[in-house]
Amino acid sequence: SEFADEPNIDQFAIQYNITDAHALHEAMVNTWKQAEGRYNLNMSEAKDWGTGQELRFRSWACAMGGAYVMILGMDIATTPKSDLEDCGRLVRFFESTDFNVMAPHDELRFSGTQYVLAQPGESYIAYASGLQGEMGLKDMTPGVYKFRWFDCATGKEVVQEKIKIAGGDQSWGKPNGIGTELAVYIKRVKE
Repeated sequence: SEFADEPNIDQFAIQYNITDAHALHEAMVNTWKQAEGRYNLNMSEAKDWGTGQELRFRSWACAMGGAYVMILGMDIATTPKSDLEDCGRLVRFFESTDFNVMAPHDELRFSGTQYVLAQPGESYIAYASGLQGEMGLKDMTPGVYKFRWFDCATGKEVVQEKIKIAGGDQSWGKPNGIGTELAVYIKRVKE
C-alpha cells in the first residue's frame, strides 16, 4: 500500500482478512518496511481471528512482525477468560523488553527460531510456535547476555544471567519447563 507523508498521522490501522499466521507475519514485516518508521503499526481488523492456540499464533506472528495487535470483536463479556489471559501474557512479555527499539530481522533466525525482532548486537526477541530442536540466532556479537525464556501458552519464565556468547551463528536448548511455543528475550549486558 502507498503511505502518505503526513506528519500529523503516526498510526496505521491495518485490516487484513487472512487467517494464516505466517502470511500475517509476512504482511506485517512488509508493512513495517514500507512505513519506514513513519507509522506505528496496529493490526486492528481481521476476520475469524480464532481462539486459544490460533489466537496466540496469529497475535505473536503480528507482534513479531513489528505490529501491535487489536482483535476486532474481542470484548470482556464474551471472550473466553483464557484468551484474555493469552493476550495479557503477550503484553506482559513485550512490555518487559525493549521491543520499541527493535525491528523485524527474520534474516537472523537460526536453528528452530521462526521469527526475530532485534536491535542487532544489543537485544533480540526470538520466537517459535512449535520449536523443534534449539532456538538460535545468526551473526551474534560476542559478549555476555541475559536470557529470559517465556512459554507463550502458560506465561512461565526462566531467566539465565550472564551467558557468554561467542560471535557468529549460535543456538541454545530451551530450559526445562518451557514448552515448544516460546519466545526468548536476549539482552546484551555489560561484563
